[in-house]
Amino acid sequence: MIREYVEEAIENAGGYTKGVENKPDSNMGITQNMLTEYRGNRATSSDLQHLTRAEAEQITYERLWQATGFSALETKDSVTKLLFETGVTYGPTESVVLLQRALDIPPTGILEDETKWGVKHEDPEVLVTKIQRRLDKLKKRLRA
Repeated sequence: MIREYVEEAIENAGGYTKGVENKPDSNMGITQNMLTEYRGNRATSSDLQHLTRAEAEQITYERLWQATGFSALETKDSVTKLLFETGVTYGPTESVVLLQRALDIPPTGILEDETKWGVKHEDPEVLVTKIQRRLDKLKKRLRA
């Protein structure tokens, strides 16, 4: 299922866009810094412009799913989808923080054993509702 979410995120991000003000150039949701980190050497603007969809999908999968530790969670698809979408929109650390707050765990932004245990033992639909409430508060705060 997660691969479908990755493909959808890449599709929604669109192609290459030139950055404005504090927003960097991106291609399929990938920035030059993300590409540099992934490849392990300095990526150029041209590298970003010529990024393949397959590489963009792999970067998104590794950065927003595997690196967060979400791939090790034992949970329902509804929770998986919400965590991934939140990671795409707000970043992986904020996604973990939202999850931890929904579980009433002190937010560290790191997917620790206590958080994994909480996910495993919380009713998935209740957890989705709790995460969504926290997400709504975050959106409201960001609009203010």
